[in-house]
Amino acid sequence: MVRACCIWVLAAGAASAADWEILEFTASWCGPCRTMAPAMERLQAAGYPLRVIDVDREPQIAQQHRVTHLPTVILLRDGHEVARRVGARSYVELVRWFQKSGLQPGALRSRSTSVRGQSPDEDQSARASASAQTRTPASPPAGPPSPRLGVPGSPNGSPLRQTGVSIPAAAPRAGASAIERALGATVRLRVEDADGFSFGTGTIIDVSGGHALVVTCGHIFRDSQGRGKIQVDLFGPHAGRSVEGRLLTYEADQRDIGFVVIQPGVPIEPVPVAGRNQPLQVGLPVFSIGCNRGADPTVEQT
Repeated sequence: MVRACCIWVLAAGAASAADWEILEFTASWCGPCRTMAPAMERLQAAGYPLRVIDVDREPQIAQQHRVTHLPTVILLRDGHEVARRVGARSYVELVRWFQKSGLQPGALRSRSTSVRGQSPDEDQSARASASAQTRTPASPPAGPPSPRLGVPGSPNGSPLRQTGVSIPAAAPRAGASAIERALGATVRLRVEDADGFSFGTGTIIDVSGGHALVVTCGHIFRDSQGRGKIQVDLFGPHAGRSVEGRLLTYEADQRDIGFVVIQPGVPIEPVPVAGRNQPLQVGLPVFSIGCNRGADPTVEQT
């Protein structure tokens, strides 16, 4: 549950538009990438030197630029990285960021946004088709993403962060049932504020009279002071459904907890909070579910 972007500004300065290139790393299964697609289309229409990289088709480029999360936008000047942002951002935020980094609007050189395949002999029509698919990706696969999405040799050997729902295949039957129930009660919150928005993960802990109670982290409401619009995305059997959330209360510092009410409009099986008398013992299997930087939920077992 963190801010939706990270920024590393290494250098900035005036330069001609021909020296600049904007790389967007994306994938057809990436939900936040689809969220940002209209903003990227506007950048392309405005003449910004945008190049779209599908990490499934060009994993070597993702590895070269040490991309571990999607979407990632990298600003290059003379082939060297100036800055990058991770997570879905709006058109206005991206333009402001480009200008701050030294890329000014004007007569920008047009660049192809076609997604190149791994084969150098791929014809132009296939490239255009791949580009169109990237800008309007299909729905994420129902099963776990293909293992080829990993980026070999990435820092610390960590794979490219997968934004599709990931359920460990090796989990025992009882564990898988618990994970499936938890995924069905997991939501992603997008909280708007004056500077953009924050993402958080929440859990539906109670349902009554068509309303569902979500518990989440309180710090995601700090920048908006609890007054920002809240979008809540459902997962599990109702993946792809989004509803508006209403903040009940939050505490962002000591307890770091918040409560949001939604009207899901579909049957939801809540995951109740364990009582004080819940028996605990060493060795019990534990897993957590999170929407890292606004991605779809992933499962981590300990």
